[in-house]
Amino acid sequence: GLYCFFSTQDRRYSTSFPQKSIDIEYKKYFGTDSFFSKVGEEKFFFMPMDYYRPNQAILEPLVAHVKKALVLKKDEVLVDLYSAGGFFSEMLASSAKKCLAVDIRKTCLESFKLNAHRRDRKNVQYFERDIHGSGFGEWIGPQISTKPKFILNPPVGVLPPQIINMVCSYKPERIIRIYQDPENIQKEIRKWRRLGYILQKCLPVDSFQNSTRMDIFVTYTIDRDEMLKAQHKNMKEAKAIQEKTILFQQ
Repeated sequence: GLYCFFSTQDRRYSTSFPQKSIDIEYKKYFGTDSFFSKVGEEKFFFMPMDYYRPNQAILEPLVAHVKKALVLKKDEVLVDLYSAGGFFSEMLASSAKKCLAVDIRKTCLESFKLNAHRRDRKNVQYFERDIHGSGFGEWIGPQISTKPKFILNPPVGVLPPQIINMVCSYKPERIIRIYQDPENIQKEIRKWRRLGYILQKCLPVDSFQNSTRMDIFVTYTIDRDEMLKAQHKNMKEAKAIQEKTILFQQ
């Protein structure tokens, strides 16, 4: 299809600005109203303005990598933040108890509806929400029925501290954070570390052929060594308090 796009704003999507659905209009000259990506035997449909990875050759191994990195289980919830049309939620739905896809852009909701119309998956839900909004943390809590795992695919930029804090508050065993700029990994890695998460694996992906742009899939896991040290320290402190109490009673 051939489309012409027009926007009243030229500012790029970025985590540095408040989230909103940017006003963009498009006119179709010819072609279908929607497109699809083929992932093995699966098809994922999306609207022209939705975010997608045009390098079809990497999609199937990429989904396999994400599934393996997350170690998804049938009793777990997958939270797909900044999900666009819910690509990973759709592809991984059979491996999880429930998938929650969240994005603010209306065109992403249209893409989700295209896939929901063609599939009978009851465990995938899409929400059009402002992830950076003040009440987002309180809203998403009741949606998560069990210990979750996260995929974060935000626009270019560093995640706001409240988002990192909110994700870590659920103590997920695995988090996949997708970056478009290696510098942002350096800026964020200490923030994750302070909250008990370390970088386990980093996978650069050529999502956009014949361009300088690249996706970097980073897997964060709980720093179990630090957790064990913290537990040991707490046990020693508790034992010392107990001994002082016994001495005082004597």
